[in-house]
Amino acid sequence: GAAVKALLGAAASRRRALDLPRTDTDVFRFVNSEGDGLSGLTVDAFGDVLVCQISAVWLESRRAVVEAALREAYADLTGISDARVLWRRAEARLRQDGWDGEADELASGDRFAATEGGLAYEVDVFGQKTGFYCDQRDNRAFLGPLCAGKSVLDLYCYSGGFALNAAKHGATAALGVDSSATAVDLARRNAAANGLDACAFEEADVSAWLKASDARYDVVVCDPPKLAPSAKTLPRATRKYQKINALALGAVKRGGLLLTCTCSSAMTTSGNFLGVVHDAALDAGRQVTVLRTSGAAADHPIHPAFAEGAYLTAVLLHVH
Repeated sequence: GAAVKALLGAAASRRRALDLPRTDTDVFRFVNSEGDGLSGLTVDAFGDVLVCQISAVWLESRRAVVEAALREAYADLTGISDARVLWRRAEARLRQDGWDGEADELASGDRFAATEGGLAYEVDVFGQKTGFYCDQRDNRAFLGPLCAGKSVLDLYCYSGGFALNAAKHGATAALGVDSSATAVDLARRNAAANGLDACAFEEADVSAWLKASDARYDVVVCDPPKLAPSAKTLPRATRKYQKINALALGAVKRGGLLLTCTCSSAMTTSGNFLGVVHDAALDAGRQVTVLRTSGAAADHPIHPAFAEGAYLTAVLLHVH
């Protein structure tokens, strides 16, 4: 108990040093598993809600202690003493370790509000990850101002983060595409809640949509789901990344920008993502220049001995 309290106190101290939460942002990564010394525990904060992703059996046996310590550390950081703690289990991982408990109590439709960069979001805790991709916050903030007066295409848009930021910063049009009906519904609700009329969203398979469209955009974001969950699946995933990036490059106007991402630790740690993007450019007949390479937001700390913690790579390309 004392060790967990000390580690959570240190995690809170790191977020305080990053000025999190702040007036315009109450969604952030509060605990980043190995990066905060708490293997198997990931916690995203959404105002007065803490969503925990659980992937280690030790957390199940110490749930009451962990939840109490979480509330105490979060109260110390934010002044919120009665945070609601939601426990979302990675059941397949837990059962591999011998866990035989009951299934997750969370259900779709458990939604709450969050704010990032002054934009209001409706979060579905049963959606992807903990319900929101706060790891892309810094990348959204960087790209948003570059979209002023531009047309924007947000591929695998989920609840609309990149499209909403583009519209907030003056994009003339921001179109998001995602195969999930729930995600597209969330994105539309988020656009309406923020009064962003420049946003539109379509439910479609991204590859099929790109193959059927001949439209070109000033700025394209390509942020697919984890295609390589392990090193074993990397060769197949590499081919998928190459194909989707070739299609995405074909949707960029000459002189435009592509922000392409991988959230697969196996791809990032292989060091080959830029090579895959280069091959995709050859396939698409486009020339690309790397303007910026970045990772997850700073509230996703990495332990030096756990390189796999650096899972996200985002590459901003000038396409000509």
